[in-house]
Amino acid sequence: MKPDPLLVGEEATVECRLTGAEERASVRLVILERIEIPLQPRGKGIYQLTTTIPPESPTGTFPAAIVAKLPDGTEIRRALEITITEKPEERFASLPPTFQLEDHDGVLIPLQGGIIYPSLERQSTRPTLELAGHWYARRVPDADHELSLTKRTPEVIERLEDEVPELFADGVPQLNNDPNWTLLRVPAPVNPPPDRYQGCVWYVTSFHLPPDWRGGRTRLVFLAANYVADVWLNREWLGYHEGGYTPFVFDVSDHLRQGENLLYVRVDNIPWRPKRGEPTPKWLNHKDIVPYVCADWWNYGGILRDVYLEGLPATHVVRLDAHGGFEGEIPKLEGRVLVQGPVLPERVQLRLTPFRRDRSLEFRLDLCAGDEILLETEIPLVQIAPDLAYGRFALPVPDAKPWTPETPHLYLLQARLPSGDQFTTQIGFRDVRTEGARLLWNGEPIFLNGVSRHEDYPLTGRALSYADMWKVYRDLELIKEMGANFLRFSHYPNHPMTGLLTDRIGLIGWEEIPVYWFSDEGFRIQSLRGIARQMWLEMIYTDYNRPSIAFWSTCNECGGLQRRQEYIRVLHELADRVDGSRLVVQSAAGAFFDPTHKETDLIGMTLYFGVFYGKDPYEDTARLLDEVHARMPDKPILCTEFGYWAGNDWGSAEKQVRIAEETYRALRERDFVCGATWWIGFDYFTFHTGINTMGAITSDRHAPRPVYSRLRELWSSQPSGR
Repeated sequence: MKPDPLLVGEEATVECRLTGAEERASVRLVILERIEIPLQPRGKGIYQLTTTIPPESPTGTFPAAIVAKLPDGTEIRRALEITITEKPEERFASLPPTFQLEDHDGVLIPLQGGIIYPSLERQSTRPTLELAGHWYARRVPDADHELSLTKRTPEVIERLEDEVPELFADGVPQLNNDPNWTLLRVPAPVNPPPDRYQGCVWYVTSFHLPPDWRGGRTRLVFLAANYVADVWLNREWLGYHEGGYTPFVFDVSDHLRQGENLLYVRVDNIPWRPKRGEPTPKWLNHKDIVPYVCADWWNYGGILRDVYLEGLPATHVVRLDAHGGFEGEIPKLEGRVLVQGPVLPERVQLRLTPFRRDRSLEFRLDLCAGDEILLETEIPLVQIAPDLAYGRFALPVPDAKPWTPETPHLYLLQARLPSGDQFTTQIGFRDVRTEGARLLWNGEPIFLNGVSRHEDYPLTGRALSYADMWKVYRDLELIKEMGANFLRFSHYPNHPMTGLLTDRIGLIGWEEIPVYWFSDEGFRIQSLRGIARQMWLEMIYTDYNRPSIAFWSTCNECGGLQRRQEYIRVLHELADRVDGSRLVVQSAAGAFFDPTHKETDLIGMTLYFGVFYGKDPYEDTARLLDEVHARMPDKPILCTEFGYWAGNDWGSAEKQVRIAEETYRALRERDFVCGATWWIGFDYFTFHTGINTMGAITSDRHAPRPVYSRLRELWSSQPSGR
């Protein structure tokens, strides 16, 4: 092995593989035959050291060795060299985040690109112009990724435009006969498997506003584009957004024209760093994007979710944030409303009605309101800026029923202005918390039988529109029929409609930002760049009102203990400040004890004994669970992943069942374990192996594997409560 250089003053990780060294061997790093540092086991003969290199350390290359002492006294020794060097000059991106929180005398206002980040649930009372369809698209393989991640100045924007000069010449661009441009469906990935293209694509479309367009203001909404998106309307640059999984919006009221409008979008899917063993490409990201490593899913690029225009009255409800909890045994509705416009009202009317389930896929929420009115009141608004008013409410609702996975009672909350504008959101009443080593749902112990799910389909990849929500609904039905009461949204925020559907079908949700396999350096860079923080806030504000979502997850299987701990602490404080109704968690690698769990509300671990490490899935899982519990006895443990591959020919389907049985047995025998999450619901595409066959069901959703029915049997035989 030849470890990367260790940086003076920085936390560093040394990892080695020792053939023949069991997990219980005593392993140490010896430098200059004088300094000895112990290494911790990671499993399957892999050992890891994470330490901070003291600022006074000498620099240079020094002889060293990895020495393993086996239980029988035998020593294994591997010589190597350790290089200690000064920290290199910073090279990471200068593109700043577009999301900020603005504090108006204690009132937090979420801003994206200088405008208020709106509530995004679609409303039948507001005109919507869908922009999905066939757009012209052109790849630019030699695009400058460094430029994509550079702070936008007039010179930088001009350099971006120079990539496609035909779009910025006089007249309407004629692309139908240009061989560089092809028609591409939007939303759709530009690189469906096996196409591994990671790079820049330009998009062009045109649209006419309908003659009866009623918008006093108009916003342009993108629900996701991966990874850095720049947008021009009628050749005027509107702005940019970094991050491939969360929505972004622009106010285009002053940029629209009568007649034809031209919309250009440049999306640069910044290449991930290659996985170990792959050749190093000419260009590497500097660990400054999120994620930056070759993650275990397909790096779909392009415009991947809905694009639409939404018309708004001049004065309108811009945000309605609410959740239902309990004060003692009395259901209580809490929240806040933001009203924007030139003429601000003094009051806003609130109305709460039951949700009608005869329109299970209806996303225009006000069409789902029942006839019964549980609450109707007015609350005062306080003007906090020339065009902005704010109101807060905390109201008892004695007749409301609690939301549970078995009985997912839902309600529609409507905020109505005297001018006629109204906004409706879907809510539920629930409380999630921990008490010692127990997870409590509405005050009662609960065990989460769960499944993870990637947004990935054989023909469309991660691209989803509102018209595709029947696919998501079908997925959730299959998971619910499996006996699950819990869904992990894998490693990134899902389409906003997914949370509305988990609300309705009764699945408790775990939502995560794609901080995946980060090292100490990755966390250090993000502490300066702030893109992970941006994704965190965008996720929270997008899905704030979803009663089913109970967990905000900060990261998955990351290193960098010291900086990760600080990172989690900062995001935890931020979530408590903005929301406070969910648990803040992480999914840590579970082969060993991780001290960063002290910053989370419960202990979340992936457990792959008998798969990636260890020998016996039951014995080794049980041993680690007991060790972790002994160190942190007052926190429940949630297994965020366990699973095994079935193989393309299902040759390992029997072992897949055995891993499920033995791991689950170890988990359910311990009353301090609050959940078990099977990896994964459906096969999916990945940059690692092409396709991952750990699914309980094949990627086409047609063939449940034996593990599907076996898990259903195990889950049905165990009560979800404790």
